[in-house]
Amino acid sequence: MPKISLIIPCYKVEKWLPDCLNSVLSQSFDDWEAICVDDGSPDNCGKMLDKYAKKDSRIKVIHQQNQGLSMARNAAYSIISAPFVMFVDSDDCLHPQALEFAYKAITSTKTDMVWFDYEEFDDGESIETKMFEFGKVSVFDRPLSRYMKKHFSLFNHNVKFTAIACSKIYKTELVLKVPFTEKVSPGEDNLFTTEMFTKYEKVAHLPYKLYFYRMRKDSIMNSLREQREWKIWLPLISKYVNLQEKLQGYEQIKVIKWFVAERVFCKKILCRYIRKPEAAPAEVKKIIDELLVNNKLDFSVMGIKYRLGVWCYRHNMIKMCRFFIG
Repeated sequence: MPKISLIIPCYKVEKWLPDCLNSVLSQSFDDWEAICVDDGSPDNCGKMLDKYAKKDSRIKVIHQQNQGLSMARNAAYSIISAPFVMFVDSDDCLHPQALEFAYKAITSTKTDMVWFDYEEFDDGESIETKMFEFGKVSVFDRPLSRYMKKHFSLFNHNVKFTAIACSKIYKTELVLKVPFTEKVSPGEDNLFTTEMFTKYEKVAHLPYKLYFYRMRKDSIMNSLREQREWKIWLPLISKYVNLQEKLQGYEQIKVIKWFVAERVFCKKILCRYIRKPEAAPAEVKKIIDELLVNNKLDFSVMGIKYRLGVWCYRHNMIKMCRFFIG
């Protein structure tokens, strides 16, 4: 049985797929399996994956009709065989020591998740890899509260954390409890990461850039421009409300309610709407008003300025609302 399962969804990436798979094959740690999901890609991704699988038995391929990134990742869940799992986007690359360091960190700290730093590079740019000496790993307790407040700190040094599913290693038993939400893209990583944090008791950080994130001009994230945030957060707000209700009974419910009401609703939706209502999609005001009328959110747990901002919006005092939270 391998020690790490890599989940690599593939769709229209034949130009970059060899870079990704070659970076996996070049790992200093060789006890892994790569579950590559051909998500009905219309290019040569499927054929390329089959060729790699014939050359190396550690590479497994699933072919399916196109269902999107979330469902492609979920398809791999059924054949994961390792105790730890990582997600890799098929146009990105791993540092040669990524798996070695990730495995050392998560087994030595006995934490539920370890994240490491990543480096962005432009499409067509070459990657320069610096070899590292494995050193001390930072361990954090109360991970949900730290994540919700975006504050991971140790000895007065803030540690950067992002919600992307990649650049992390997880315990498989926890990942299997949290499938990716269907038909949410982009933004599926935000929801996945939030729910995963309700499962963790301890997490750790490796201070090395072990993941290389390719910046493509034609990628989903780069093509949204001004509407990017709306396309991410409008579908997510209802999912976050459902997650909040699903987690009733958890000790962490107060911080979840605070996160959904203040960070998701106020900062990502209401604040953006009152700044530029004319640029918002037509359905935004209806969504905001329904959430307020139906009492789906617990505003009592928010900070005072956000509570005042919501009160002002309810009473059609938009300038004052903008003063408090805009």
